[in-house]
Amino acid sequence: MIRLLRKFAITKILKSRWRNHPQSLARTLGRFADVEADSSWHYTIAADLMEKPVHRAAMVLTALEEIHHAYLFNKIKSPSGAADTAPISRKRMLSSAADLPDFLAYSQVAEGHINREFGLIAAASADEDVKEVIRSISSDEGAHEEHASGLLRDLVPEAHFRRALRRARWKRSYDNWMDLIHFLGSANASLLLSLIYMLLGWIAAPGCRRRLKPAGRPYPDPALRHAEAES
Repeated sequence: MIRLLRKFAITKILKSRWRNHPQSLARTLGRFADVEADSSWHYTIAADLMEKPVHRAAMVLTALEEIHHAYLFNKIKSPSGAADTAPISRKRMLSSAADLPDFLAYSQVAEGHINREFGLIAAASADEDVKEVIRSISSDEGAHEEHASGLLRDLVPEAHFRRALRRARWKRSYDNWMDLIHFLGSANASLLLSLIYMLLGWIAAPGCRRRLKPAGRPYPDPALRHAEAES
C-alpha cells in the first residue's frame, strides 16, 4: 500500500511540481544532497566501530561514494532555485558496535528501496542531466545494498540476520509512511485547507443567514439600500 502511494506521489505529484515549478526541483535535489551527506556521516561512524580492516575499508568506500552523490546533486541544482532547504534533523543511529547489525540491516533495506525508486524519480524530471545523474547514483545504491547485506552476514548468524532485516523493514515502512504524509501535506496543504473551508462554509451558511436576518422581516434589497444611501 505504502509503495503504491509513494509511486503515485512520485509519478504524479512530484512530476507535476517539478515541471511547473523549477524552484521545487532545486529544493528536492538539495534535499537529496543533504540525505546523501547524512548517510556518509553514518557510514563514517560505522567504519570507526568496525573491528576488521576489510570491513572498515568497505564502510569508508561507501561513505566516500555517498558524499560524492551529495556533490552531484548539489552540482545539478537549477541556478534559478538557489534557495537552500532547511537542514535535516540528524539522528545518530550508532553509538557502539552493538548497533552495527541493526544499522547494516536498515542500510540494506533503505538502499534497496532508494534504488527501486530512483528510476521513477529520474522519469519524473524533464531535465536530461538530472536523469543521467540519478541513474548513475542508482547503480551505486544497488551495490551499497549488496555490501550492507554481505557485512551483516559476516557479523551475525543467519537467525539474527533475518530478525534484523524484519526490524529494519518495519522501521523503513514507518519512515516511508511518515515521509509520504509530510510530502502529501506540503504538496496539497493549500488545496485541502480550501476544501475544508468551503465545506465548513457550506455547513455554516444556513445558520449564519438566520442570525443575520432580522426576525419576521425579509432580507433588505441591496440595490434599494444603496439607492436610499445615495438619496
